Amino acid sequence: MKRKLALLLAIGSIVLAVEARALVMQSASAHSSIEPLTHGIGAE
Repeated sequence: MKRKLALLLAIGSIVLAVEARALVMQSASAHSSIEPLTHGIGAE
């Protein structure tokens, strides 16, 4: 039973990580026009 629960938790965390990554990629592409500005400020 414990092994099954651990497996479910592992799968759940992987799915969450993938979902979060997809969200970050989506928002990054949406704000791609803003990104160079923030990088320019950070460089100085």
